Amino acid sequence: MASTTTQLSQLKDFLAYIVTLKTDLSNVTAPPFVLAPKSAVEFPASWCSHHSLFLAQGASQDPAERALAVLKNFLCSLKTQTYVGTSEEDGAKKPLNAFLGELFFGQLDESQLISEQAEGYVAQETGFSPSSGVTVKQVGHALIHLSRHDEHHLITLPTLNVKSILSGKPYPELSGTCHITSTNGFTSRIAFEGKKLFRAATKKNSFHAEVFQNDKPDKSIYEVSGQWNGSFTVHDCASKNDIETVDVNTLDLTTLKLASIDQQDPWESRRAWVKVVEGIQKRDINLVSKEKNKIEEAQRAFRREEQEKGQVWPRLFFERKEHDDVASKLASALGESLSTDRTDGVWKFVGLDKADQLKPPYHDGLVPTGHA
Repeated sequence: MASTTTQLSQLKDFLAYIVTLKTDLSNVTAPPFVLAPKSAVEFPASWCSHHSLFLAQGASQDPAERALAVLKNFLCSLKTQTYVGTSEEDGAKKPLNAFLGELFFGQLDESQLISEQAEGYVAQETGFSPSSGVTVKQVGHALIHLSRHDEHHLITLPTLNVKSILSGKPYPELSGTCHITSTNGFTSRIAFEGKKLFRAATKKNSFHAEVFQNDKPDKSIYEVSGQWNGSFTVHDCASKNDIETVDVNTLDLTTLKLASIDQQDPWESRRAWVKVVEGIQKRDINLVSKEKNKIEEAQRAFRREEQEKGQVWPRLFFERKEHDDVASKLASALGESLSTDRTDGVWKFVGLDKADQLKPPYHDGLVPTGHA
């Protein structure tokens, strides 16, 4: 009971502080019980967490079915994204902010996951109010390439709202409308519905999605509706039949195989944050602040050195492009731009051949806390 009372007291003090801020909250250090024991650089693992759905995206010869498969994988990834490193029972937590150069590798059956923090800041806008909770507006787009069909799918990102913070049991809610549009001529439109904003009968984490041909936006081919953290139904509009019900909670989660901490490079996420995670698990705010500060101060020192020497931090697995014709064309069809001024350009994978040539130690002579 004393622990719970202390947490609520710390939470109230923390909220009283951030409500006075007039700036982005991404870099504000939260109490340990609010933090997730994982970094934001691990987010991409969610996209392939249900590996059979991930592989199914390019399986069909029918472009409409592929558009539906991409939509299904996206929807089924949302729960693991929003509850990063925690369970639904633990509530929503704030992931650790990824630092420039942070790496995360994993193996899923025959697929390899490579994630790198290529920007020096978090591409999002974060704010708080007592009435609406924490609001995270994600900046940027995701681009999926299905090599078997040589087609691209551009995904825009919903707004994340963390509700019920004052109760001590916060939960995530997605809001707004996002799209998945592709070079195969089909688009999915997903409208997220928060319980507070709609009729009382609407459940938390609800959504309604439509898949349509780009030149026939008012004629849906499929409609998908339900809860992204529960179950949803796929409706075939031509036959007027429900063709599938997906329960996210009963889908098999593919185990992500990682190297042990002692076998990881210092720039790999789990090793870099190991002492911070220890502090989170112990709920030791002093240890969390001390170890986070080491990384944050070193990052500031690296940036000062680069500025003084006229150097740029060397990215490894992703390279910066000023422009991407395919992504720009797809975004333009949605009436959007790529926001390259806010994401420091367009970041593209260097390719398997070049990636295979990159071996540890990465950034030789440097570690996330400074010079080795």
